[in-house]
Amino acid sequence: MLLRVRTLERLHALAKAWGWNPTLLLKGVNETLVASLPSNRNRCTKVLQDLLILAQIDRMPDGSRPIAIWIENAMTLGGDDNSRATLQEALMEANRSAPARGSQAGLDQQPRITEMLPREGGAARLIDTAPFDWSHPDATRLCNLLVSAYPKLSDMTHVARQVPILTNRWDTSGSSEDAWRSLMDVAVAQGKLRAMLDRILVDPLVAAYHGAIRGCAEATIVLSTP
Repeated sequence: MLLRVRTLERLHALAKAWGWNPTLLLKGVNETLVASLPSNRNRCTKVLQDLLILAQIDRMPDGSRPIAIWIENAMTLGGDDNSRATLQEALMEANRSAPARGSQAGLDQQPRITEMLPREGGAARLIDTAPFDWSHPDATRLCNLLVSAYPKLSDMTHVARQVPILTNRWDTSGSSEDAWRSLMDVAVAQGKLRAMLDRILVDPLVAAYHGAIRGCAEATIVLSTP
């Protein structure tokens, strides 16, 4: 997180007090990222949602820093000397927290999924079991999240190539949900589902889904006794 919770609260309070337009606050932010942000008719809620997501992203592939752009936009939308001082402090805080351009620190510092559980403990992470247990409620939930994050076949293919996953057994003939279920099964068979999810959790374009995906990935199942 590039900004402290207290700083985010102050920014949200300023946006509410001065009636800043959420759309104008996002001007200049990567278009794909903006399109992935959750919508909300309530301006105050929308601003808070945007802040929480943007503050988690160090830099976009083009080197831009979304939260810094948001703050700079806010400086142009009006306010008094106190609000401008608060915005300037927030911008300095974001710049201090972010890694240098071209650095891999942003990826390396992202929280990964908790390590595998020891088998002798009688339980295992859902994502570490083979075959994948589709009867588990978090299995379906995880698949639905991935469908929402990457609905296009081209996006799924890009994810698979990044891991990489061999896709010769991947069935892409059905719906987006069918394709994701097949890709997850293929990843499990190759022992790469965890690696695939770790890769997704450092993709800033789907940052809105990171928390929920990580929650599903942490799910455990009880191993049957032989």
